[in-house]
Amino acid sequence: MGEKKERHLDIGAIAALARIAIGREEGELLADQLERIVSYVDRMKELDLEGVEPFFCALPIANALDGDVVGESFPPEVVLANAPESGSGQIAVPRVVEGD
Repeated sequence: MGEKKERHLDIGAIAALARIAIGREEGELLADQLERIVSYVDRMKELDLEGVEPFFCALPIANALDGDVVGESFPPEVVLANAPESGSGQIAVPRVVEGD
């Protein structure tokens, strides 16, 4: 294998970016796990990929998306009957954006 690179993974900064709170012990465990993952990815740089075509999916999928076709839909009464809350012919949802 190649030489082990000396790197410092700032788990505190990574946790802040992910907006998660982690303790010291958990941070040490995560740092070790993340270091092993990054080292494994670094090993891929050693592979001879000459002539290997890149691909996006391991399975032969021609078109995973259906066409945009207008079809039959449920009547509004049926949809509103299944909604937890409704009013004025619409589904009521909690406000998630502050302001006017």
